[in-house]
Amino acid sequence: MICECDNSMQNTGLPSCVSSITEAVEAFLVPLVDTAGLANKIAVGAVVDNAFMLLRLNDSDPSQRWYPLKDIKNVQTGTPGEAVYKEWDDRTKGKVADGVRSAEFTHANKSPKFLGILESFECSAMGVFYRTRSGRIRGYKADETGDLYPISIQQGSMSSMETDATSSDFYNIVTRFDWSFDMQGSNVREWKNTVNWASPLLIGRLDVTMELVGTPNVNYFDAKFYHTHGEINLKEPITGLITSVFSLAEVTPTPGAVSFTAAETATEGTYRFTFAAPTTIADVLQLTGTKNGFDFATIEDVVITIA
Repeated sequence: MICECDNSMQNTGLPSCVSSITEAVEAFLVPLVDTAGLANKIAVGAVVDNAFMLLRLNDSDPSQRWYPLKDIKNVQTGTPGEAVYKEWDDRTKGKVADGVRSAEFTHANKSPKFLGILESFECSAMGVFYRTRSGRIRGYKADETGDLYPISIQQGSMSSMETDATSSDFYNIVTRFDWSFDMQGSNVREWKNTVNWASPLLIGRLDVTMELVGTPNVNYFDAKFYHTHGEINLKEPITGLITSVFSLAEVTPTPGAVSFTAAETATEGTYRFTFAAPTTIADVLQLTGTKNGFDFATIEDVVITIA
């Protein structure tokens, strides 16, 4: 810290038991503020359990969503840099500024596709929460309210770089960034919670792509759902979706909800959407979807025109 006139010494006594600080094993990238201009945080009194985390990881508003980076390796959450000193000719010196804290961690055995995902955060105003091995959430005490904020990342400092696979190593990606200059290590705090971190539902959202199969008719249409994390010539099917995942609406000429059922066909990842009542030729429909762990935003752009 930099010395100021109102700095005061603090007592050094400790309680009989102090929780140990354990290493970070997962990071959550979080926008610092949402589109309404409100700071993202864990508010004092919040019940942080599995339901809380599912809401954060699957928030329909991307500006309020938490983006998990699981199973990170070689984690340095905030290593302090060298402080800046001024030294005079009588060999005395004074601290001008604290060193900037920098973070670094490795994503083991990933892909160029995942590298592109990481790069998508580099120009945004982001912060980071960490999950520690003991299950606590580590963040920043920005005020005396009891709220826990993400550690602010210096905008423009984030970078992710790959190391190619070799005969003895994986294709790994190293992410680095600096803390915002006004962040102090002494204000880092942890939040005890009741989250079952082993739950397979606590994952980041997977982007879903949709393609029409054949030509929609007045009774049904077929559509294929897949993701593109595999080889460029493969479209990995998304299976196990059910009717309740989707909503269907007529856009023109008469806007309104359309009743339907959805069932997976014999072809994995391909579904038949059967209308409860026949539609009309030239009707334009729009399909939407919502399911924890998936992002269906792009399917809304697929124009479904009844032929």
